[in-house]
Amino acid sequence: MPENPQPNDYAIQRMTLADKVANRLRDWILTGTLPPGQPLVESELAALLDVSRTPTREALRVLATEGLIEMQPNRRPKVADPTLEDLLALLDVHIELEALGSRMAAQRITAEELDALQALQKEMENFPEDGDPLDFFRLDMELHQRIMQASGNAPLCATHEQYNGRLFRARFLSTHLKPRRAALLGQHGAVLDALRDGDGERASAIMREHLEQLKANTTAIAAERASGGA
Repeated sequence: MPENPQPNDYAIQRMTLADKVANRLRDWILTGTLPPGQPLVESELAALLDVSRTPTREALRVLATEGLIEMQPNRRPKVADPTLEDLLALLDVHIELEALGSRMAAQRITAEELDALQALQKEMENFPEDGDPLDFFRLDMELHQRIMQASGNAPLCATHEQYNGRLFRARFLSTHLKPRRAALLGQHGAVLDALRDGDGERASAIMREHLEQLKANTTAIAAERASGGA
């Protein structure tokens, strides 16, 4: 369990207590404060977060639906520890979803949606070197989610959200690789240019290339972990 958890501000209004607990636990899982395979004791988490066990239990269920926590009958829940094979299989589907979403978005995106994406891209480009990696990750995820939303296809967005949740930690670890940040931003910019031009095939191809790098990063991170480097 984390010894000195850092406070995290969540400015979303009308968020339930269970949502706030889920956000905090999600952050700890992403950053490795709660490492893969870590057993989770509901009463200890509730005391640590200064909440009752009810919102803690609800939060664990939310994270279980996202694939970040494994829950089995008569066993303590634990932080999910998917195999590399599992992650790559998820990524195969995820890449197709985002490639399709990018292609559709190019035909339907509005000027307002493009402006919002460009603002996110600018914020990422100006992100300080010593900034919180979680904040950079949130910007990255928001940009991808907005592109999917611009597709105008609700079932596609819902499916993407499901897969994206299960890949959160893999995506965070990949985004956290600062040497890759310039390439990441360059690919984002190229996707936005294609969307602005209404070129769905180009947007789809660039997004596919972008996420294929995520597969390569995930494989490299798993190899490092297996060798004892992480």
